[in-house]
Amino acid sequence: MLSSKRAFPQLKDGGNYLGIKMMDFEKTKVKYALIEIPNNSERFIIIPTSEDGPNKMILIDDIIRFNLTEIFSIFKFDLIVAHAFKITRDAELDVDDDISKSYLEKMKESVEMRKAGETVRFVFDAAMPIDQLQYLMEALGLKAGENIIPGGTYHNFRDFMSFPNFGNKSFQFKKQKPTAHPELANNREPIIKKILTRDLLLTFPFQRFQHVIDVLREAAIDPKVFSIKINLYRVAPNSHIINALISAAQNGVKVTAIIELKARLDEANNINWSNYLEDNGVNVLFGVQNLKVHSKLFLIKRKGGTKIQMIAHIGTGNFHEKTAEIYKDCSLLTANKSITREVEKGFKIFKSNIDRSVFRELLVSPFNIRRKLNTLIDTEITNAKNGEEAIITIKLNNLVDPKIIKKLYEASSRRNN
Repeated sequence: MLSSKRAFPQLKDGGNYLGIKMMDFEKTKVKYALIEIPNNSERFIIIPTSEDGPNKMILIDDIIRFNLTEIFSIFKFDLIVAHAFKITRDAELDVDDDISKSYLEKMKESVEMRKAGETVRFVFDAAMPIDQLQYLMEALGLKAGENIIPGGTYHNFRDFMSFPNFGNKSFQFKKQKPTAHPELANNREPIIKKILTRDLLLTFPFQRFQHVIDVLREAAIDPKVFSIKINLYRVAPNSHIINALISAAQNGVKVTAIIELKARLDEANNINWSNYLEDNGVNVLFGVQNLKVHSKLFLIKRKGGTKIQMIAHIGTGNFHEKTAEIYKDCSLLTANKSITREVEKGFKIFKSNIDRSVFRELLVSPFNIRRKLNTLIDTEITNAKNGEEAIITIKLNNLVDPKIIKKLYEASSRRNN
């Protein structure tokens, strides 16, 4: 219940709410309230019909709307209406400079402060009465034009990814299972031995992410393995990657996990994982302050006779079993010495931030990636000028860097007519 006599409740970032307006026409009385649409139950409710007829579906939003008079039965109003809205809060973390606190303590405090972060976006049902809209805007400290966006009756459309099939499998595309890598389809020898002889490139979600997990599982029980280093950005809730690392630590392998505490909207999970790993014998580091560690690397060291063998993973996707079934990503598993030595250099940066190594095989932000990309683009520009084949293909989530965008425009204008 909303009232000028009590503080406006703290709303969740991304929460789905119904703004309630109750009206008494005779007394011209109005009262406002909020209902949070629950996210811990099904959004879509199947309503069974006759034995032969098709089933029907209703959103939980509308079940609430149809029962407003019962929900607010202690009040006597002529009309009660509900209109959806949601807010987005500022997700940037404010990490203070107090040197008496550890980086982990600062992140914990910053994550907690985010819950009350400034509202940066307000999306509402365009049919919401103007007085109710003004009431909510004032309560949230919003002004007209500050990302106040009229929308439809329903919000949180990501829930529609779980839209029911009404028991009819023909309503959905057949789920495609990932296949084994051709080199590993009927493989009876350890994957680690296979990687020592040749590189393996995995492409998700078409091929099994299980291969990556199996490499770490093998390393966890391989008596020749003495070190595993990995950097983690996001992991699955019941992570097999985490289990493999703990298994390795329990088997006497020196395991180091670099955890990025600034993984957007996953900071709290990563704080919990860091505590869990440390409790189980894994050495945990927290990346590089003022930089976000977004690479997906691991490095396995093992004794191969009188020599030390290194196996590296370089990937574009998180070590996350669930998202590997959805997102398009690649993983390279290699024992190539030129590459594994540079991956080792990369892990040294996490331990000693002042160590600035030279990288020739890897593109490493913020050290050499811009220079290397410019060189690659310039090569294609030269090819175009010389009448040779010139192609640039880029796969990325987002492109906002003005200098790289300008360079790509320069390349596109050099097409050979």
